[in-house]
Amino acid sequence: MDDRSNPGSKTRRVDVDWLRVFATYLLFPFHAAMVFNPAPFYHVRNADLSMGMLTFAGFVTLCMDSLPLSREERGAGIRYQWISALKLAQLGIDRRFQGSGLGRWVVGFVVDFATELSLRVGCRYVTLDAQPDLVSWYSAQGFRRNLLHQQQRMDEAIRHRRDPANTAVSMRFDIREHAG
Repeated sequence: MDDRSNPGSKTRRVDVDWLRVFATYLLFPFHAAMVFNPAPFYHVRNADLSMGMLTFAGFVTLCMDSLPLSREERGAGIRYQWISALKLAQLGIDRRFQGSGLGRWVVGFVVDFATELSLRVGCRYVTLDAQPDLVSWYSAQGFRRNLLHQQQRMDEAIRHRRDPANTAVSMRFDIREHAG
């Protein structure tokens, strides 16, 4: 079978065919959602418009993690020093949406996701590394400082001649407290 788009080719690129099929199917949800787009260049409109169709409001990056906890931090029910967790590695909200509650919603989504994940794999906490000026914001969301891990980071910063005051703050959220 020859590829009609490339006269010199003797074999058909099935992977390219599937990419074309996939791209074609993406057109359906795209055009269905365009009726909610507040931009003025689409001819069909819905009375309920969505700014999310016009702009990228935020993002979150997650990965699996583990963290050391002192005996006092982990409590009587946890025997091991290193505890598995889901790490909220990055959280970004467009400046136009900051203060709208979107960040709180995303953090809540991550906690709910971690709670569901903990039913399938070992995951006790949601962890993050907060910029020093955002510690109070994350504390208001239910996160606590990881004292042992933070002390290890401070010691390492001093050992490498970095300013400990600019070191990211290790924090955790106990998903069992959230679920209970």
